Amino acid sequence: MKPDEPKTCEHVWQLLADGRLMCFECDQLATLKDTREFLQMTQAEIAKRLCTAPNTWARWERGALPTPEMVYYALRALVLERSIRC
Repeated sequence: MKPDEPKTCEHVWQLLADGRLMCFECDQLATLKDTREFLQMTQAEIAKRLCTAPNTWARWERGALPTPEMVYYALRALVLERSIRC
């Protein structure tokens, strides 16, 4: 890496009480895509776990539809489930 290049963060995620993930190093909130990648799931897999259509998840992920607050609580449960399994 060159000295003038910006440092890229590796994102060490921590779970917030509202179900969102925040990077411990750069204080950036995770996007839905970041959360899905953290869970190591495809759009179809996460949509199935949330009992919604895959295209609905895709629209939330790219911001074409507003994300209901309950989605973040469901994601929190999935993150907690993943941390227990590991």
